[in-house]
Amino acid sequence: MRRWLTLVAMVAVFLGVGVLVVVMAFMGGMVTQVRQAIRGGLSDVIIDYEISGFRYYDEFAEAIRRHPNVRAATPTIFTYGLVNVRPNAPGYERARVSKQCMIYGVRPEELAQVSRFSEFLVTRQTNAERPSLDVPADLARQMTLLGEKVYPGCIPGIEMVTYNPPANSPMFGTEPVLLSSVGAHLEITTFPIREGGSIEKLAGVPQVNTRRFMVVDHYKSRLYDFDRQNIFINFKDAQDLSGLAAVTDEEGRMVAPGRAHQILVRLHDYGKASDTIADLGRLWPRLWCELEGLDPDGPAVRMAPILSFLTWEERQANIIGAYEMQRTVMLLIMGLIILIAGFLIGATLSMIVKEKTRDIGILKSLGASNGGVAQIFVLYAVVVSGTASLLGLVAGLIFTWNINPIERQCSEWLGRDIFDRRTFYFDTIPTDVDPLYTTLIVVGAVALAAACSLFAAYRAARLQPVEALRYE
Repeated sequence: MRRWLTLVAMVAVFLGVGVLVVVMAFMGGMVTQVRQAIRGGLSDVIIDYEISGFRYYDEFAEAIRRHPNVRAATPTIFTYGLVNVRPNAPGYERARVSKQCMIYGVRPEELAQVSRFSEFLVTRQTNAERPSLDVPADLARQMTLLGEKVYPGCIPGIEMVTYNPPANSPMFGTEPVLLSSVGAHLEITTFPIREGGSIEKLAGVPQVNTRRFMVVDHYKSRLYDFDRQNIFINFKDAQDLSGLAAVTDEEGRMVAPGRAHQILVRLHDYGKASDTIADLGRLWPRLWCELEGLDPDGPAVRMAPILSFLTWEERQANIIGAYEMQRTVMLLIMGLIILIAGFLIGATLSMIVKEKTRDIGILKSLGASNGGVAQIFVLYAVVVSGTASLLGLVAGLIFTWNINPIERQCSEWLGRDIFDRRTFYFDTIPTDVDPLYTTLIVVGAVALAAACSLFAAYRAARLQPVEALRYE
């Protein structure tokens, strides 16, 4: 009976360790992918203001670049709007799709210096150092020959212009369709915002700005919300759309300077982000006062717009925290399996102590110490759990390294996708084997088994030789 219990305990430890290795690799892969997508789409530090935007963004960006810990900085426009997709995919030309979107007005070359923007472009990744929103020259010539107008370029998130048909769709099949390839037209509509934060009105009627753009590439960060809502256009076009452009009088004199919503900052040493943010926070009000012609050492410094200075982790703490919490919960749940296996090993050893009372008495009568007898049972637990843990580790790593072929094969057998790429929006199942977590899993399994064996070891050590032999 005890042999069967030992085998059951070993199988439990084997399964617990193996499953926990796979689960933690999967959750770690998801966390890694999400963190890479978020950080790649943003930057180390995000400085932003309310929707009305703030003045002197270029001057502030230039001052930021002079900080010793700043590698690059660029202003951006970030506002909400509507996008009307005009498909050019065969069979979908007459379809119109309207979606709400987040409009990013950017300077592509500068954005590539503060983020991984270039790496997320689908068709022009070879020009990673100098990405552009310009319409490709050959396409522009072709459209000119056809007598069509060439519109400014835009880069929508790939999910924004992808049609995912419902399951078992008899009309369009089941495969996702890219509605708007390079050269397709999009219409972007947004509300121009005054400097005070109100919507521009004419005769009491809110005004809207609508511009047509041409798709020059697609953005694919593999983070669903980013790729479903984001669309990138030129910084100047975004200013015009949002009512943030500079205002001049009839003689060309500046009446109101242009405005921006954000400044994205890339640091040399992210570990010093807090100190750098503190420095920039002190720099901004003094710079604003100087540009406004006010005394930076006087009370006027309090009149400067209050900007928000956040790291990318602070900005997206909710998303990152949710994935981190899922990983922690899965670790606790799967750890219970190993804990149960430890109790099985402890129960097995308790039975062995009862069955081997006479043998224990003989050992102690021959001079074995209490500690020596206890070590036998603890060592037994360590050997059993250690062997099972190593086998589980090997099996878990093999399964993890081949998880995508296994998933595809199982999906073919079952006739349905086990890993729904539309839900998770990863091309493959992400995995990240963390050596620290893997080591902790194996060591933890052995330590739990050893801890659960202590009661049985204590009972064996406390047996008196005379009583043990008399018992037999």
